[in-house]
Amino acid sequence: MTPRVPDVLTSSMRDDLPALADAIAWGIETTVPGYASGADTWQRDELRRVVMHTLGDFLGHLADPAHACDVIEASRRVGRGEQRIGRSADAMHAAYWIGARLSWRRWTDLGQTLGTPLPAVYWLGDAVLAHACEVAHWAADGYASAQALAGEPLVRARNRLLYLLFSVSDAPSDALADAARAARWPIPETAAVVAFDRRGAPSDEPVVPPDVLSGPTDDAFLVVPGAHAAERAADAGGWVPPSWLVIAGPAVPVANLRSSLRVARNCLELVRRGILPPPPPGTAVRSTDHLDAVLLLRDEAVLGPLVDRHLRPLARLTAKQQDRMVDTVLVWLNCGGRVASAAARLGVHPQTVHHRIRQARAVLGEEALRDPAHRLELEMALRVRQLLRRRKPTLRDG
Repeated sequence: MTPRVPDVLTSSMRDDLPALADAIAWGIETTVPGYASGADTWQRDELRRVVMHTLGDFLGHLADPAHACDVIEASRRVGRGEQRIGRSADAMHAAYWIGARLSWRRWTDLGQTLGTPLPAVYWLGDAVLAHACEVAHWAADGYASAQALAGEPLVRARNRLLYLLFSVSDAPSDALADAARAARWPIPETAAVVAFDRRGAPSDEPVVPPDVLSGPTDDAFLVVPGAHAAERAADAGGWVPPSWLVIAGPAVPVANLRSSLRVARNCLELVRRGILPPPPPGTAVRSTDHLDAVLLLRDEAVLGPLVDRHLRPLARLTAKQQDRMVDTVLVWLNCGGRVASAAARLGVHPQTVHHRIRQARAVLGEEALRDPAHRLELEMALRVRQLLRRRKPTLRDG
């Protein structure tokens, strides 16, 4: 009989995922040639995103072995991406094994701390190694397919252009101009990135207008050029299968395209986690409508102590009372402390708001609601708490 990994361990593994992803990314950057820690911020963010996604896939596979078909295509996409940005297959394999080793070590320690039976810990170790073998195999398959495709002249030109746009800081203007001409893509003043998740139709390709760039990273994002890039990017849901998640990044000067990609991908991750609502089929989420969530949740490890410091007193309340107090105080702060405006937004009587704010002063402290510096931090903590309340109980996609 296969040992069962206790729910308390899988829950703790899931909660620890961001910290583990940071540790793995750092380990890869500092030990594997081609992943130098001096790499651009975009490349570091992309490495952490891939690590988080791979770890989430493993936890998803633990919960449902049928999740393997998603893992196969996701691993192929990783392999294609690694080939297209110029890393070697050996470096990619080394990165996978560093991830497997650090995951196994951390989860073993966690299992021992929680008193997990040894047979379950041993089985988990075997599962980690088997998953690492599988994802490394399919990543190698994707790497080889991208390597074969890269022999086409136009594809090579677009690979080169997107490499200069997204992976090179301060690329020389003449090199960009030459690459753009070879790729038949006139460089615009502004452009927007569209990030997407191929859920439900992983083998399909987007059907895009001729001026939309989808080269080496066609499995991850598109570049929409022109003065109306933001509006066109918001219509990108019509270019892909209706099951895909599509996120329109902000329009920015071409020199800042990496920031548009970063915002779009961070927003996409929040949709995957259920913190932000998915768009209706055939449409895209405008990341600019959710910049507060993207910025606040950019690094939850940094904000965690702030949330804990300001909202720890809520622990004495029931879950329902906590949610009501968070919502009321946040709306009241957003309304500048005007009770009538807060009551209208909450759909309650002004006297109800008065009563709840008196309760909040008693629980959170008078200074937290009166002092401007404390109020700013409190508002941030409340918004983070409100956003994270929406997240799904699992990190699985789809």
